[in-house]
Amino acid sequence: MNCKGSIQNCIQYLQVKRTNKEVYDFLKTSCIPKSEWSKYAYIRDSESYSRNLIHDEPGKFRLILICWKPGHYNAIHDHNGSDCYFKVLQGRVREIQFQKQSQKSDKEYDEGEVCYLESLNLSHQMSNPDSETIAVTLHLYIPPFDTCHIYDPNGQQIEEVVLSYASEHGEPLYDDCHQLL
Repeated sequence: MNCKGSIQNCIQYLQVKRTNKEVYDFLKTSCIPKSEWSKYAYIRDSESYSRNLIHDEPGKFRLILICWKPGHYNAIHDHNGSDCYFKVLQGRVREIQFQKQSQKSDKEYDEGEVCYLESLNLSHQMSNPDSETIAVTLHLYIPPFDTCHIYDPNGQQIEEVVLSYASEHGEPLYDDCHQLL
């Protein structure tokens, strides 16, 4: 696929308030080449997945890249009142959505596919179902958030956690970070 998009194009587009459909359609039709996103793709040896901050527009949006080790997943969590969009840039991911105490959906997304998760009463868990390949996803949060809630499988809140990153703006923050090539 001939990709001509860029991370900077995404950031510029998001500077203006857009409808959920406009943002979804933009992400769906955007094609960001690996040469663009790979400079933000760090993974920590000590973590099953790594969050990498690309851009933070306080009060408006946050763009991050998540690298998923083969077969790994995150905890069931919410986005603390923020809408979430993600696009699969490499590999495949699985997302299970929950509403209150029951599972709402279970779907796998292939490279190029986009998902939108509304902030209202929803939580989800994501994973890389592949046992050999690292998956990479681009996430957009509107508005940005710094903490989220972790839930047990029965929908009971376990704790509130402060979000952290393996890298910020393409610079690793830990000694055990290495860039995907």
